[in-house]
Amino acid sequence: MSQNSDIPENTTIFYDFETTGLNPFHDKVIEYTFIKYWGHIKKGISSSLINPQEPLDAKITEITSITDEMLADQPTINDKSRDIFNFVTEEQRIEYSNHPEDSSLGIFNTYMIAHNSHNFDRFFFNRIINKATSNQGTYNIYHIDTCHLAKLLLPKMRSVSLKSLCKLFHITNGNHRSTGDTEALIKVYEKMIHMLSRRIGRESKE
Repeated sequence: MSQNSDIPENTTIFYDFETTGLNPFHDKVIEYTFIKYWGHIKKGISSSLINPQEPLDAKITEITSITDEMLADQPTINDKSRDIFNFVTEEQRIEYSNHPEDSSLGIFNTYMIAHNSHNFDRFFFNRIINKATSNQGTYNIYHIDTCHLAKLLLPKMRSVSLKSLCKLFHITNGNHRSTGDTEALIKVYEKMIHMLSRRIGRESKE
């Protein structure tokens, strides 16, 4: 809870998936990372390699350095879906259980932030959450795509890939592994939020 308000802080979760390909409807997760902030406080990380139960294309191994051998003894995404759901919804579940009579807690939100979320990551995320629970609608989960934010703030950039944005902001680029890419995304997001705050005349912490 915020020290200066009776309104609960929102949860912000930055995340990234490494997958067997670029088709969000048919390809499978091989690694994920979620990094959670509760208000402005870093709360934790959830990360795992995932066995897709099919051989990797050589190109995916070349890009990610993840091999079939590395994934052979790892859990499947179905094995991890409940853990992911619990990690993402933890603060909302705690608030509701502590104050079941307080309908105002409906304003409490969880924001999922990923690069190219609209066209890619959110499809994998929604499938995982749907496997874990049939009650996703009772949670306030919203998606923010940092690609859209970059296009708004940097309309002259030819590419708004995470690599291009890291180069622009002098940030160490992610390494096509989920944790490295998520950590790079957090830094890029912070830079863009500072840009946005200057443009609209608001404090960046808001």
